[in-house]
Amino acid sequence: MNRPSRRNLVVLLCDQLQKPCMSIYGGRVPMPTFERLADEGVTFDRYYCATPLCIPTRPSMMNGRWPHAHGARSFGKGYDTIEPGTELLIDRLHDSGYRVAYDGVWHIRREHARVG
Repeated sequence: MNRPSRRNLVVLLCDQLQKPCMSIYGGRVPMPTFERLADEGVTFDRYYCATPLCIPTRPSMMNGRWPHAHGARSFGKGYDTIEPGTELLIDRLHDSGYRVAYDGVWHIRREHARVG
């Protein structure tokens, strides 16, 4: 039985990377890998951040909720834990049959469930 092919989903989060610096948005820094990903994939020209802090931003992006709703509200002990039962995008993708992985900086404690 042939399974229908699915598109791959790659989400790149880069700390301290500003849109005006990127060649795909008219910046002067050559970024051939980003250019290829943009040419062959999807880019977002309008985006918003739930908070200027990186730690609470990551789970907000992965579940669409404000930091006060998922529990990771700031830096430091007690503010870096996602509330039990918080479902992330990677959970839904995994449950839909995708192989999921997360590599890199996370800084979120999620001891009650898998992270990918």
